[in-house]
Amino acid sequence: MPHTATLSQFRNAMGRYVARVAWTGKRLILMKHGKAVAGLVTVRDLELLDEVEAKSLDYKRYQTAEKLMRWEALKAGIAEGE
Repeated sequence: MPHTATLSQFRNAMGRYVARVAWTGKRLILMKHGKAVAGLVTVRDLELLDEVEAKSLDYKRYQTAEKLMRWEALKAGIAEGE
């Protein structure tokens, strides 16, 4: 479970929170008026998130290209039948 801190707490002890996240690898959720508004993660976690996002976009592009090829094949089949 990630630690939480209010924005005021974070502002007053930013260095300590950053060091804790970097050292322990545990995420920090920043709260404002009782709601989560941001998070602090390690650089490694950020790199992993970026990698997952890139792979997800690549997969979406693949799916879109595949659908387009099927649509083009369907259109060609209909045109041949006319």
